[in-house]
Amino acid sequence: MTFRMSFFLRSMLRYGNQPIKIELEALEEPEVVKVKLYAYDKGTVLISLNSPNSWVTNYLRSQLEVYIERGTDVSLVIDVSEYKAKARLERALNKRHILHYQIQYTYDNHFMSKLYSDFANFSFGDLCKDAEENENVQFYTILECPIGASQDALKRSYKKLTKVYHPDKIFHETPNMVEHYTQKFQLLQEAYTALRVVS
Repeated sequence: MTFRMSFFLRSMLRYGNQPIKIELEALEEPEVVKVKLYAYDKGTVLISLNSPNSWVTNYLRSQLEVYIERGTDVSLVIDVSEYKAKARLERALNKRHILHYQIQYTYDNHFMSKLYSDFANFSFGDLCKDAEENENVQFYTILECPIGASQDALKRSYKKLTKVYHPDKIFHETPNMVEHYTQKFQLLQEAYTALRVVS
């Protein structure tokens, strides 16, 4: 049996306080929605869709509403100057399926370096040159320090980030959030240990 959209809207308005289960027909292939990410700097990200899609836009708005500076039906400018905002953005971007849409994110080589560190001119396309160099660069990125940062700078950044991502601070949150913070915390420890020896 097929129902029109007006039927669902009337039902939702009529039974606004009651849970409604809506099952959509499974499509053979999910529709791909292309979303481009662009970092203006380490504190501002532009999310833009190739074409308007209210489902995807509303999902992103609901996940990032506190951090949205401005937006249209095809783009959102997000303030990620706080570490919690970056973590929230990561969580939102980890979801790749919304209803029958598959989200395909694209970004340039400088996106990660602008967003997570001070070495904006570094191209992540060059990372395959040397495995050891690759690992060290990732450690600097995790600690949000420029490549070759001093031991003092590494220590300061490590202390600041471990305070933000310590799992004990969010024990009352959902298990997924606690796991995310725990993984971040472990990465920070691994990166600091490695660079403290290497540098």
